[in-house]
Amino acid sequence: MTLYPCRFATPDAECPQTPTYSARECTSYAAWRGSEVLQRQWPKDWGNATNWRAAAHYAGFRVDTTPEVNCIMALAPNTNGAGPMGHVGWVVGVEAATVVVQEYDFLVRFGYDERDFPIHGAEFIHLPQPPEEDLTPQQAQQLQDIWDAIFGPVPIDGGEGTAIPNNIDIIRRKVSPYKQGYPPANPPVVPGAP
Repeated sequence: MTLYPCRFATPDAECPQTPTYSARECTSYAAWRGSEVLQRQWPKDWGNATNWRAAAHYAGFRVDTTPEVNCIMALAPNTNGAGPMGHVGWVVGVEAATVVVQEYDFLVRFGYDERDFPIHGAEFIHLPQPPEEDLTPQQAQQLQDIWDAIFGPVPIDGGEGTAIPNNIDIIRRKVSPYKQGYPPANPPVVPGAP
């Protein structure tokens, strides 16, 4: 795993890898981890952690109380030790009633920690997953439209091009790195899909 690139930045300074999220804050770290997994820039302007659950839901991410590896734990303000701005952390392990979370600015002010955290009282933001089954061209276009609405067009072979309509293989190729250790138990809901 690559190390968080803004770990030595001045706290609350700009972090180029997480535009709109201040360096060494929990939101910057969670946005960077999400970007690393998805291999795309994390959506901008979600604000403080207190906004992330609603912003994620509005952007089409699944938000619920069931954790899984490679999702974001979100705490409401003044809940489970979170301050008035809430808190987000990256889930790296799941036990019966706890998750293992990697985070910034919780136990260590503007610093990194990893800890076990009780699931009770937390919500989890799940990264989008491509479906495993074959799609009709209409379903593939709908999935690509949802993906583009959240992250922008899928570049062709890492270039600055636009996405090819109805080509689910390109979407799968661009997001396949995050599927490792992330079983597709809950594929995204595609509007109009049977």
